[in-house]
Amino acid sequence: MGVVTTADTGLRATEARSLDGFPEVNALLEKLELGVLRQDDCDSFVGRNPNWAGTTTKGFPVFIKSLGPLPKGDALGRLRRTHTFDVLRDRVGFTRLRSPKVLGHDEPSGLVVSRLLGDAVAGDDLAGDTRFPEWAAREAGGALAELHSVPPLDSVDRTPPVLPPLELLSALPLETYYAATLAELELWQCLQSDAALSDALVTLRRRESAAHHTMIHADLRLDQLLITPDNKLYFIDWEEFRVGDPARDVGSFLGEWLYLATLSMGENDDLDHVPDSASGPHPIDDQAIVRRGVRKLDQHLPHMTAFWKEYQVGRPAVDSAFRARTTAYAGWHLIDRVLALASQRATLPALALAAAGIGRLAVIRPEHFAGALGLKEQT
Repeated sequence: MGVVTTADTGLRATEARSLDGFPEVNALLEKLELGVLRQDDCDSFVGRNPNWAGTTTKGFPVFIKSLGPLPKGDALGRLRRTHTFDVLRDRVGFTRLRSPKVLGHDEPSGLVVSRLLGDAVAGDDLAGDTRFPEWAAREAGGALAELHSVPPLDSVDRTPPVLPPLELLSALPLETYYAATLAELELWQCLQSDAALSDALVTLRRRESAAHHTMIHADLRLDQLLITPDNKLYFIDWEEFRVGDPARDVGSFLGEWLYLATLSMGENDDLDHVPDSASGPHPIDDQAIVRRGVRKLDQHLPHMTAFWKEYQVGRPAVDSAFRARTTAYAGWHLIDRVLALASQRATLPALALAAAGIGRLAVIRPEHFAGALGLKEQT
């Protein structure tokens, strides 16, 4: 089997998860008349959701993800939003927005079966190796513009997205506090003591509510973009699909490149020092971080510019308010990514904290960051 990926982590397949404890997987496949998966013929991926990928005994390439068993948090909502998008896609007949076909799902078990894209590579793998093609960034812009231009159907979830979680900026629930890592607690302490950031996020949520809403992906990252060997781009993981502010999707895509640029500032360098051939290494200062950050972001600017130009072709009416919200969302995306990183560590590296700091500035002063993200008016 070729290399495949899942947006849970963007990692390649690891040792296959046993099917023994999940008889409902093959039960659903049989119900859908797709055959069954054999343990020796499937892969699994590291991630928060149990999953299996392989070719069934009837020759169908499938990817199965478990969101349940239900009820489990918002698992039922995630499953239904996935199904809603699949129904919408078939009804609308998108010309640029591609997504693997959902072959079936089962609410009691929380399983979703999709067509497996053999030999597809996740966007974050390519971006991390500086191999993400510029055409794919352009296609992503056109595909999102197409999604954002379709009038929302009545069946699409209209619940506002949870993030950014304004209530957590005041205090963490007890269960969240006890489950948090030391790195998470350190970061939340910084966020909760930052009045300027809190005010800016409250303002962003207020402007989001007043903005023109469309159908959005609502949880876009580079690991949710798959590129196939025949040069086609696919969007996956529609579990947060809903009606909302389209600037969220645009900001998330641009925020991914901003995040990559920030975390790559220390490549080939000691994280605590900047090389200085004259006097030896000396501690990093703010200006050094800014200079390195600008250089790294410039490397990704062609992708961001190609994405934004194509998006404007499909939605030429975006204005300065849209660009400001997009920039603020990109900033929040950095903070959210650092929070996710903190959940896996006891301490955060200096560059992760720098990423959160850059995200903070983009949220507070979006008008100063829009140009750096390539968000220029159409000429």
